[in-house]
Amino acid sequence: KLFNRTKNASYYDPYFSCLLRLKKFDEAEKLARVLQKNNPENFNYPVDLGRVFQERGEQEKSIALYNNLIKNLPANEFAIKDLAITFYRAEAYDFSIKTFLNGRKILNDEKSFIYDLLSLYRYRKDKVMLIQEYLLLLSINPEALQQAQNVLGNILEDKDDFDLLKTAILRRLQKDAQNVVLTEFLAWQYVQQKDFDMALRQTLALDRRLKEDGARVFDLSRLLVSNQAYEQGIEALNYLVAKGEKSRYYIAAKIELLNLKAKQLTSGKLDKANLLTLESDYESLLKEFGRSSGTAFAIRQLANLQAFYLKKPAESAVQLQKLLELPGITPIIIAQTKLELGDIYTLSGEVWEAALIYGQVEKSFPNEVYGQEARYKNARL
Repeated sequence: KLFNRTKNASYYDPYFSCLLRLKKFDEAEKLARVLQKNNPENFNYPVDLGRVFQERGEQEKSIALYNNLIKNLPANEFAIKDLAITFYRAEAYDFSIKTFLNGRKILNDEKSFIYDLLSLYRYRKDKVMLIQEYLLLLSINPEALQQAQNVLGNILEDKDDFDLLKTAILRRLQKDAQNVVLTEFLAWQYVQQKDFDMALRQTLALDRRLKEDGARVFDLSRLLVSNQAYEQGIEALNYLVAKGEKSRYYIAAKIELLNLKAKQLTSGKLDKANLLTLESDYESLLKEFGRSSGTAFAIRQLANLQAFYLKKPAESAVQLQKLLELPGITPIIIAQTKLELGDIYTLSGEVWEAALIYGQVEKSFPNEVYGQEARYKNARL
């Protein structure tokens, strides 16, 4: 009644939907046809007419109508988008996609409507087409790599899915072997599949080709270590060290190499000879770069090695005592170092020294995690 009395367009959608739900298909068809005749530029009414055909079981008529709408689109980007959006609202997603793809042909521009199609493919979970569309996007906007990785990282589920991505990237690289963003994408794909050898190979090749400072190799080395791919992590770090002392990541790579050896140690992969070699390596590093706030972590690692693996608690305690005397050490590092020193005193049976050092941390950080940890350790004494 409201619609018939006012002809207000805002009442049309609920009125039309009610007719469909009540299966009054003839009334719905008549309504859509009348409004289509009066509003020939509005795609809502012919699309709704197709909905009537669908609800009535006349699928072929609906498909023919929709295909005809797409076929007769003008070479106008706004009209193409309007029809695609109308299909989307009618939940005719395949026709929405078809509209955009045909729109590319009409406009003679294969790179138009990329973001619209990405949204549709993602919604439809069409992995094959989503991959292809992201590769198309990257060909014109390399900065979208992170977005592509984030989306595909959530959509692709197993080895078969990532193999689809790998195959698609490799096909593109056959045509454009020097494409940097595709090589980055390929390396990322190998990491997702935990094919760390290939990930490292691609990353090293990029660093050499672009004559970079090793940033991407260093980032990958940390990722490799976090995935316990120690062999590949060591190879990446050795590559950075081999760049020489003037290299940006020379010191960091050397420290990370030692940290990596320490991680292997804690997983039981090193024997006594390896432990002594590791100790010597730490001492060589500190001799080369000196003892400072910048090498504090290495000093603490050396102390941990000596105290808990080489049974040298006295030497270990001296390492940490000297560290606490260095200028420029942050309060957090001081707290961590004192807690570690207290643990070494406890190991040596120097309970009063341990209580004293724990008490200092508790007093300096009364309401923080370090203070609480110190209080707990003191109570256990």
